[in-house]
Amino acid sequence: MNYSSINLRKISKDELIKRLIDGEINVPSSMEKKEIQTIIESFAGQNQYFIAINSLILGMFFDKDKTFFNIRKKGTFRYSKYISNKCFVQNLAKDLLDFDKKFGLYSANDVKYLNSIINLSGLHNSYNEIQKYIFGEIKFFHLKYKEKSLIKSLLSYVDFLFLSNYYPESITDPLEITSRTKEDICSAISYLIYIITEKSSFTITDTMFVSEEYIKSGEISRIIIAACFISDFKEFEILIDHFNYECIEINDNIKIIPPNEDFEKSIRLGYIRNQLQYNYDKIDAKEVASIEDLVDEINKHPELSIFQLTETHNYPRYTLQIPELFFERLVVKFFKPDFLFREELIYLSHIFKEQLLNANDLKQIMIRGELSLMEFIKIRRVF
Repeated sequence: MNYSSINLRKISKDELIKRLIDGEINVPSSMEKKEIQTIIESFAGQNQYFIAINSLILGMFFDKDKTFFNIRKKGTFRYSKYISNKCFVQNLAKDLLDFDKKFGLYSANDVKYLNSIINLSGLHNSYNEIQKYIFGEIKFFHLKYKEKSLIKSLLSYVDFLFLSNYYPESITDPLEITSRTKEDICSAISYLIYIITEKSSFTITDTMFVSEEYIKSGEISRIIIAACFISDFKEFEILIDHFNYECIEINDNIKIIPPNEDFEKSIRLGYIRNQLQYNYDKIDAKEVASIEDLVDEINKHPELSIFQLTETHNYPRYTLQIPELFFERLVVKFFKPDFLFREELIYLSHIFKEQLLNANDLKQIMIRGELSLMEFIKIRRVF
């Protein structure tokens, strides 16, 4: 019989395995094998257990290598795909191991992969608990900082990390934001913006004002650290799916192990060399004027109230209203000269080295028409 004549929703996996052992099911054509792979992907995500396990058994029996390839590539067995949803990935992996005891089709790496998926099963509860915590923090922000934007506050926080050339104080405590790199924090904030815009209520307020108090108080670190752990767990899953890492359980703790010691060393050595090169490329800009210093100087003159709340077009926002006399001096001193501020030099130093450029080249590189890269950088200062 052809596989398509079997009702995968109703037949038990034991009955299906018996029919395979007895040779009752014809070898599917290339097109039918593709259909089986499509069924696996569709019904594993829809929590249709009988269809999922039966299609997986067919896939493993007739095209084991392709089935494992698609599971890893498409993340079918990643617990992060089932956050806030029912998940039976662990049960599927266990049943697939039981299935192999009858046929012996799997390689040692295949068995190691399925055992790793089983050992990672605790991640599903962790994902759900962290997700609940994040939603609680979003609610906390909206209650305490009404009329303020969580998205803008998060973006302002991470922008400052890059402008200030932030570097973690240590890497010993992942619960402390000072132990997280700016890349980790950026990844976490990207995930939070996705959560805010796609999974929770999103209003025009979320595009308005930054909450300085939320940032300065350190409360912002709670939601960022939670999202950092989500990123950490997703990285574990990617390492197992694509780089042949293994997850083992030791005394109720899980450990992620590389395929071999040299592989892990080579990855870490690459990061170290990249950071050393980055530090070497940095320009010493301590004596160069800073945009932050300029703003501090402006704030010393209370008569220059340049930030004003405007509510035209029923859209409250802060606008920059610079007195005409001061604006003329600002243009002469701030926009016309071809110089770079400290933050700009720090940001561009690495790019200069990679692209074999220097500060003088900024005037020669045209973005469009007669607009040079140097002029674009000057315009960017306003924002």
